[in-house]
Amino acid sequence: MTEILTLTKEKVLQYCTESGISATDATIIAAISGGVDSMVLAHVLNQFRSQLNFGLVLVHFNHHLQTNAFQMERVCKKFSLKNQIQLYSVDLTFASLKNLESNARVKRYNELNKLAE
Repeated sequence: MTEILTLTKEKVLQYCTESGISATDATIIAAISGGVDSMVLAHVLNQFRSQLNFGLVLVHFNHHLQTNAFQMERVCKKFSLKNQIQLYSVDLTFASLKNLESNARVKRYNELNKLAE
């Protein structure tokens, strides 16, 4: 586990170096679902944020497709409030379920690109 944490920290620093910015000038935007994987990522990034002093923004996309969608959103809100991290909750709606995965990905990327600007 320690190796994964070290590698993640090194990748953040490597990205900053390659981009020509210091960690203190960087802001990481991380999309989280409220599931275990993304919440572990959010926790790790939050720990690194205090060590490296970079900005951190979390984004939760509610697709309204699962029965626990609002519960997952609450998990994200609770985490961000507890850790004083800005959270954007984005509701995504779909006119059709045809090509849902592709359409959802496009909508998520569009929203993330807007935040990054």
